[in-house]
Amino acid sequence: MFERGLAEFALYGNRIVLLVLVLASVINVGLFIERRRFFHRHLLRDAHGLGERILRASSLAQVQSELSAAPSLETQLVVAGLDGADTTPEFEKRVEGRTALARVQWERFTGVFAWTSSNGPLAGLLGTVLGLMKAFSDLAVAAIPEPRVALAGISDALLTTVLGIVVAIPATAFYNYCKLRGRKASAGVNALTALIASRNLFPSDSRGNAES
Repeated sequence: MFERGLAEFALYGNRIVLLVLVLASVINVGLFIERRRFFHRHLLRDAHGLGERILRASSLAQVQSELSAAPSLETQLVVAGLDGADTTPEFEKRVEGRTALARVQWERFTGVFAWTSSNGPLAGLLGTVLGLMKAFSDLAVAAIPEPRVALAGISDALLTTVLGIVVAIPATAFYNYCKLRGRKASAGVNALTALIASRNLFPSDSRGNAES
C-alpha cells in the first residue's frame, strides 16, 4: 500500500516538474522575443555619427536638434536632462538620475531569466529523483521483478534532468543578452553626456568662463 502511494506521488511529481520546465521554457522564449524587439527598436544605432555631430554643434539648440533627430532610449534621456538645466553639473545629475530609473525598464524580465537559469537544473534533478522513486517502486510491487521495467523508468527519469539543463542554457543566454544591451544603452548615455558637457554650451558655464 505504501509502495503504491509512493509510486503515484513520484509519478505525479515527475509529471508536474516536466510541465513546469516546459512552461518555463515557453515563457522565457516569449519574454526574450519581447526584449529583443524592444532593444532593436529603441537602442541608438549610429552613436559614433551622432557624437561627431554633437561635437560640431555650436549651441544647445543644435545639440537638442541632433538628439531629437535620432530618437532612441539614450537620446531621450539626454534630451530630458537638457530640459531646464542651466549648468553642466546640473545636466549631468539630471541624466544620471533618469538613467538609473530607465535601467529598471532595460533590465525587465532579467529576474525571470536568472531564476530559470539557476533553478532549471535543480528542478530537473528533482524530477529525476521522483522518476527514480517511481521506477524502483514499480520494481518493488511487481509480482515478478523485471529489470527492463526499472531501466525504462530510469531512462524517463533522466530525461527530466536533460530538460532542466536544456531550459537553463538559453535562459542564461537571454539573461546575458539583456544585461549586455542594458550596459550598452547606459554607456551610450554616459558618452553623449560627456560629449555635451565637454562643450561648455550652458549659459552659466559661459558666464563662469568669461568671469575667470
